[in-house]
Amino acid sequence: MKKLLLLFVSIFISSMLFSQDCIELFISEYVEGWSNNKALELYNPTNNTVDLSNYQLKRYSNGSTSAGAQKVLTLTGIMPPLSVFVIVIDKRDSTGTGQEAPVWDELQAKADVFECPVYDDNNVMYFNGNDAMILYSLDFDLVIDRIGRIGEDPGNPSDGGGWNNVPPDFTWAANGAEAWTANHSLLRKSNIVNGDFFPTDQFDVSVQWDSIPPVVRNEDGIVIGGNWASLGNHTCDCGDVVDGVNELDILKIEISPNPSTSGTVTIASIESINEIVIYSVNGMLIQKIGGINSKSMELNTSDYLPGVYLVNMRFDNGYVTSKRLIIK
Repeated sequence: MKKLLLLFVSIFISSMLFSQDCIELFISEYVEGWSNNKALELYNPTNNTVDLSNYQLKRYSNGSTSAGAQKVLTLTGIMPPLSVFVIVIDKRDSTGTGQEAPVWDELQAKADVFECPVYDDNNVMYFNGNDAMILYSLDFDLVIDRIGRIGEDPGNPSDGGGWNNVPPDFTWAANGAEAWTANHSLLRKSNIVNGDFFPTDQFDVSVQWDSIPPVVRNEDGIVIGGNWASLGNHTCDCGDVVDGVNELDILKIEISPNPSTSGTVTIASIESINEIVIYSVNGMLIQKIGGINSKSMELNTSDYLPGVYLVNMRFDNGYVTSKRLIIK
């Protein structure tokens, strides 16, 4: 009887959450970069301050159906309304090598908190593309978001394994197509306003995520830095975030038309734009325009191929944000 009651309560709470928008934390960005460049960004879509001690991250490693004590991390910190919180693995020793190799400085600068310095104590942040990552609510005793699928091993990332967008199985192990979760970052689509509450369901990563390489390459293909301009910012129908500040109140950026087929788009804000840098979804620099010093400008996209682009903007007031532009 007790088990049936708990099941009923869980179903009721899950149904309540699933039927409403912008009411619970979810994962807004996932960074699985080279070596120890690993991070997760959480987004608070609500109008309430959130105490993170009521939440846990869990790692289900290599197809495991359970997460032991070392793979459960109870979070700490406070998230204001419409804010993001960036968790970076705690590897900051500049002399470290191998498993202790340091996180790159530019990713360290994005962190709100560093976690899991010692693998044997807690290794939640040591995900590498084939581990299901879970955001768990202690208040509701429920999974409120996930990346990957509990109980499924999509393949060894050292061989290219991970989850992807190729049906019917959506894993490298099944189809050999490029993984989106290994050696990539995942950006939550702006129309996603709740987490994914069903961690054992099939995981087609393309339904709720865009995927980009976690490095930036120059025109010769040489890595020149991390592709993390969008980390610390989030664009969402619940309300956008710019470096931890509600963009709706500060910048009110518009890109139109978006999607675009016209060859020209207009970028406008209530604050003066200083610089715009456009990257392709694979991290290639497409265009850089400096010295704008205007609240609006027209961007010529006639030479852009169809696809998704990241438009990184710096403003005269010092704020930096990133928007997605779709060219059809």
